[in-house]
Amino acid sequence: TKIIPSGNKFILTAYRHVSEEQALYLLNGKRVLEICGFANQQFDYTKLTEKYLVYKAESFNKFPYFVRHDLKTGKTWASDKQSDKVNFGKTKVITLEGTANRVKGALLYPTDYKPGAKYPLIVSLYEREAQEINKFRLPTLANPAGFNAALYTQNGYFILYPDLRYTHDNVLESFQTDLDGLLDKVIEEEPAVNADKLGVIGHSFGGFQVMHAVGHTNRFKAAVAGAG
Repeated sequence: TKIIPSGNKFILTAYRHVSEEQALYLLNGKRVLEICGFANQQFDYTKLTEKYLVYKAESFNKFPYFVRHDLKTGKTWASDKQSDKVNFGKTKVITLEGTANRVKGALLYPTDYKPGAKYPLIVSLYEREAQEINKFRLPTLANPAGFNAALYTQNGYFILYPDLRYTHDNVLESFQTDLDGLLDKVIEEEPAVNADKLGVIGHSFGGFQVMHAVGHTNRFKAAVAGAG
């Protein structure tokens, strides 16, 4: 939970590890008011007055927008009306059983997803990446790390952002086991993923992970390692 003090009131951001969901609450004395329930989203700017709470929210498939919450009536005004006209694809979190919810992945769907069709998948590696499900990424070619998930989802790709375990003194083997297990789970749970068309990309430590992965499995048809 993240706590932001504002006078004698506190704004609380709650987080569910297993699903990467966040919620927003207002603590006023002993009274807790739910402002925004749990969903795949993140909150940034907040401003509290006697009458209103104003905050900014976003997610991978919803560009940043402001919400004004009336503390007396509970009514809200949001600046996200245009987002309903833009398709950024759906998202979900897939968890690997038997790992105490520590191994999971944020799966971003192609914007043209249709049940029964098959789509390639790209794995983006760098430590723990599932939180990307809550971050909006403008589809642009101006990317310092050379990768933009939104560009790929809009061109018919699944993207997988994994959270993996890195066991002390056994980093590479544990990471590889978790990656293989999570990929198997994703392919089992989402039949639209084409298991014959998998790619992997990573930068810095992620690039190091990519080089290890392609040296220990032949399941990837393409790989990009940057500054590894």
